[in-house]
Amino acid sequence: MITKLTLLARRSFAWLLLAIGLFAALGSVGAQSLRIAAIVNDDVISVYDVNERMRLIMFSANIPDTPEARQQLGPQIVRTLIDEQLEMQEAKRLNITVEQSEYEAAMARLESQNHLPAGKLPDYLSEHGINPTTLQNQLRAALVWTRVVRRR
Repeated sequence: MITKLTLLARRSFAWLLLAIGLFAALGSVGAQSLRIAAIVNDDVISVYDVNERMRLIMFSANIPDTPEARQQLGPQIVRTLIDEQLEMQEAKRLNITVEQSEYEAAMARLESQNHLPAGKLPDYLSEHGINPTTLQNQLRAALVWTRVVRRR
């Protein structure tokens, strides 16, 4: 009986160490993705979302990443993300979606404007420490909102 209990305790301890290791490995990204920056109806905008959009904006506008710039841009970025979330919710309510071909054409235009080879914009962003999903989400929101406005 003691050996089974000892074995169970060791397994529990091993799981605990694994869990602690996973949380430590997540680091600030995990903590940021769990912290809420805003709630838009039933959708959550995380601190991670805000920070990633901030990185994208600063990179694309060539703004130095300073505490002052972050403080100044932060509220504007949160407001923009809230607006985009509202726009996406309205599009969903109206059953408006963006075709994959329309999205790919918009990405191709961005690549051309930035003098990048076709299909390389996500790699370019990743190389500069920016999650490509951040731009993809922004682009989808802009495209779907254009369709909503056109319909009205």
